[in-house]
Amino acid sequence: MDFVKDSRCSEEYRPRSRKRSRPLSPAVTVSPFVSETDVRQAITRQQKIFIGPKTTGTPSARDLGVAHEIFVETDLAPAPSKSGPAGGVLTSRLDY
Repeated sequence: MDFVKDSRCSEEYRPRSRKRSRPLSPAVTVSPFVSETDVRQAITRQQKIFIGPKTTGTPSARDLGVAHEIFVETDLAPAPSKSGPAGGVLTSRLDY
């Protein structure tokens, strides 16, 4: 262990502090789909929407997001979505 001279300690030397690494950046969630409502909420909350190469969205969301500089383009793909009961096809069932 390395020691350095420290005038604040009652003893002449104290252990050298270890360098701290950079803090990790927050996790990025890439949206698989962006609607106009998502963009309006991001504008209100002063947030950004991360989009990847496979992100889809409505034309109105694209126009509004570009106009307000909401989108952050990334090379990451959206996380796989959980499939429905029919193995990827979401179905609706009404029981009366």
